Amino acid sequence: MRTNIIFRGFEGFEHLRDYVQDCLDSSLGKLNLNSVDEIKVIVDTTHGRRLGHPPQFLCETVMKTKNRNFFAKKTDASFHHSIKKCTRAIAKTYVSSTRSLRDKRRGIDRKQSVYDLHSLEATVA
Repeated sequence: MRTNIIFRGFEGFEHLRDYVQDCLDSSLGKLNLNSVDEIKVIVDTTHGRRLGHPPQFLCETVMKTKNRNFFAKKTDASFHHSIKKCTRAIAKTYVSSTRSLRDKRRGIDRKQSVYDLHSLEATVA
């Protein structure tokens, strides 16, 4: 799994890259990421053009798997909060999608076995 961290609008020092990597590890570290090919994190800032407008930090995370692409985008006034929100959001969408797919597969298998049982009873009778 490749991890790309891109900073736009400001210089991403090593301690910022380490913080983004640590947030990814803490939120995605416990998940089964065998099907994940690449994770791309883009951190952007909007500097206040006028006085009185504080800069906002925008974090976008794209997770590419073999079957799907997951995307999360969060904005906050704090760099740290935007990164945490975004990594938690991408983990939540990944977990919910895998649960829904698992439940869908279980539902199909259950319906299929009931169908086979009814067709077997029809041939016996």
